[in-house]
Amino acid sequence: EYIDEEFWEKMKPERVTHLFTGGAIGICWYFHSENLINLKVLVIGKNVSNVDARTFAGLPNLTTVIFEGETTFGECAFLNCTKLKSVTLPTGSVTLPDGVFGNCTQLEEVSGIDRLEFIHPRAFYGSSFAISWCNNFRHPKMSVP
Repeated sequence: EYIDEEFWEKMKPERVTHLFTGGAIGICWYFHSENLINLKVLVIGKNVSNVDARTFAGLPNLTTVIFEGETTFGECAFLNCTKLKSVTLPTGSVTLPDGVFGNCTQLEEVSGIDRLEFIHPRAFYGSSFAISWCNNFRHPKMSVP
C-alpha cells in the first residue's frame, strides 16, 4: 500500500527529521531526497520489502539508517548521503548492489555485515568505510565479482 500524493503534500516532508516507514510494502518516488532535506534518522520497518533505486540519494542531513526486516535495495539507494555515519543492514541474507552507499563519505559503522551474501564492487564506492572494511574483512559466504 502506498501513500497517495495528497497525503504527502499535507505532511510537509521538508520538515521531517525522523521517519519510520513500517506499513508500506515498498518505498518509491515520494521519498526522494528533495522532499526530505532535513531527515536525520530513517527506520525502515519490517513490512517494507524494497527500497527503490536512488530513493534516498543525496539526503544532505541523513546520519542513521536502520532496517528492521528483510529488505532489498535498488542501485544507488543512498548514494551521496555525505553525512551518513551508521547503517544497520536488513535481517536475513543481504545483497548490496552498485553504489548503494556510494560517496557516503562519513560512513563509519555498518552493523549486520556478517549477513552479506553478495556485494557489488562499487557498493561503498567513495566512502571511507569501504577502504577500512575491504582491507580487514573476509567472509566465506560472501562473493565479490
